[in-house]
Amino acid sequence: MPKGNLAKRKKVFPTNHPFKNLDGSPSTSNVRMGTFGFDEGTRVIPTMVDGELLSTAAAIQRARSEGLGNYPLFSSQSDAEGWIKKNHGRINARGELVEEEKK
Repeated sequence: MPKGNLAKRKKVFPTNHPFKNLDGSPSTSNVRMGTFGFDEGTRVIPTMVDGELLSTAAAIQRARSEGLGNYPLFSSQSDAEGWIKKNHGRINARGELVEEEKK
């Protein structure tokens, strides 16, 4: 049996998000997310993919090419923003949401 913290992983983005230093500071980041409205609701779409910052238009274009259905959907912008706030820092390099399992 493995030792240490066990974590559940759920794929939330179909893209890769390697950690990268963007501005010369000692900190790194791997994903930035934005909320975007569509007919079906508000989707959370990364604006940093493959270690590169994307413009709004490029982020939406990338999401459309990957399939919008592969991105989290919410009924309101405030729900989507709440999800981002709760989960920022918990997306790994493979686009998975990492949640620690409760013992």
